[in-house]
Amino acid sequence: DREREIPLKLLYIFEKNIILRKILITFSLIIIFLLGRYVPIPGVLISAYKGQDNNFATLYSTVTGGNLSQVGVFSLGIGPMMTTMILLRLFTIGKYSSGVSQKVQQFRQNVVMLVIAIIQGLAITISFQYHNGFSLTKLLLATMILVTGAYIISWIGNLNAEYGFGGMTILVVVGMLVGQFNNIPLIFELFQDGYQLAIILFLLWTLVAMYLMITFERSEYRIPVMRTSIHNRLVDDAYMPIKVNASGGMAFMYVYTLLMFPQYIIILLRSIFPTNPDITSYNDYFSLSSIQGVVIYMILMLVLSVAFTFVNIDPTKISEAMRESGDFIPNYRPGKETQSYLSKICYLFGTFSGFFMAFLGGVPLLFALGNDDLRTVSSMTGIFMMITGMSFMILDEFQVIRIRKQYTSVFENEEN
Repeated sequence: DREREIPLKLLYIFEKNIILRKILITFSLIIIFLLGRYVPIPGVLISAYKGQDNNFATLYSTVTGGNLSQVGVFSLGIGPMMTTMILLRLFTIGKYSSGVSQKVQQFRQNVVMLVIAIIQGLAITISFQYHNGFSLTKLLLATMILVTGAYIISWIGNLNAEYGFGGMTILVVVGMLVGQFNNIPLIFELFQDGYQLAIILFLLWTLVAMYLMITFERSEYRIPVMRTSIHNRLVDDAYMPIKVNASGGMAFMYVYTLLMFPQYIIILLRSIFPTNPDITSYNDYFSLSSIQGVVIYMILMLVLSVAFTFVNIDPTKISEAMRESGDFIPNYRPGKETQSYLSKICYLFGTFSGFFMAFLGGVPLLFALGNDDLRTVSSMTGIFMMITGMSFMILDEFQVIRIRKQYTSVFENEEN
């Protein structure tokens, strides 16, 4: 009887404790995600993979939850899904998308993601060396496996969002942390090769950047709000909090996505037209090993920081919600005037956030230009700033789950 009671008790605890259940589910999905990164593709010579020499491709795959340092089933990561989201937002007119059903939107997303995943998969598999030589069948099979892996990762992320915590974000954070652990031997090697001062400066710069990221992530600008539903002295203390770094760490991930996707296309074009030197020259505009690429990286960081600030705050929705509830900001009329004021606040903090992240993430890249040994280490600042920002998103979600559980227990006690 005792042998039967123990599993039943564990099952009861698993069902009743929502936090424990979500942690175990997320942990299990992370294990599956990590194992998939190291499952080899049949027929591919891993040791002869040419993409290992492409530092930026390896960095990009790490940022998007993939793994090009050692190619496997999950090497594409969530790159195809992120590129799809960017393209759909750029080419879909928002006022018309609201009238489209969820089923149609999902179909469009899957079709665009399939095309992008095929492009990225072909760009990678062209660099493979195969057992018993190259063949079109082996190329298409390897591409199909990579595309399937991208969809599996998307499915795992959706499962985690529904039953675990952290959604796709925690998979990306884990992938980045694993990638940075793999760079530790390189750091020690560079330290022994005479780059002591450069390594120390990079590490100090990264620590300062993480500290500022934490500070701005938890800082907020408070806009006074008159709440018509409050009829006591607390009405004077009501405010609308606006995070100083409202864009968070997501801008970094999307910048790498926008820089890498053109490189996939260039790789494909270069394989089709190997004698055309102009194709390779375009790569400088998207690579962090050139001054043009770093400048574009910093510009994209500024633009996307402003964009994500508007996405996360959304002055239009806030102003409409305030008008419906009767709340208002002192000295500003509900509706267009409130929306205009909130838009100015978004531009202000979005621009500040963009300059702050572009400067801290871009300076190490500029410093490492022309030095292939330091290029990988120079990207650490942006990577850890991203990890810091995304970790706060995960912690905030975990905090919401914990608070919700406390309120649920209160209601359950009242019913009992």
